[in-house]
Amino acid sequence: MSSEPSSQSTLPTKAQVVVIGGGVVGCSVLYHLAERGIDAILIEKNDLTNGATWHAVGLVGKIRSSRNATRLIRYSAELYRNLEKITGQSAGWTEVGSLKIASSEDRMMELRKIATQGKSFGMEVELLTPEQCPTHVHRDLRRRPLVPHRRLRGSLHAHPVPRPGSPPELRGNFPRHPRRRI
Repeated sequence: MSSEPSSQSTLPTKAQVVVIGGGVVGCSVLYHLAERGIDAILIEKNDLTNGATWHAVGLVGKIRSSRNATRLIRYSAELYRNLEKITGQSAGWTEVGSLKIASSEDRMMELRKIATQGKSFGMEVELLTPEQCPTHVHRDLRRRPLVPHRRLRGSLHAHPVPRPGSPPELRGNFPRHPRRRI
């Protein structure tokens, strides 16, 4: 099989599964079906990852509000981390930290809950006081803060948090699975 997308003239007439939509989710579904030996094709009306995937790039954190969502995101992060080994093509994956900021007591309570959950998963997280926050923020944000210091209640710092490459880099990896068809 070629690693290039099929043209309309060479589309298969049959498949066990047809995946509609070539965003990172559609490409991932196709990848996982191929992993299981299922005959699947992906159909996309435009270029792969041309739609909503662009809006979500970089939003792969390690902690979510539920245990199952956290497990799913951790699985995704591990897969992205290993895509280059699996496919031979870089996914542009890097590991960076994240800072969730609280400007209300309700949000700070939520961050405490998330920190507890993160620690239960063995993640390296810490709650920061308003005074500690600026040392963890990019220098441009220190000059023009998103939240004025007087409203800042604290933050949650998670280190490191994975950040995926660009959609084209991920798009280029999922279809490279040896048993896939696009």
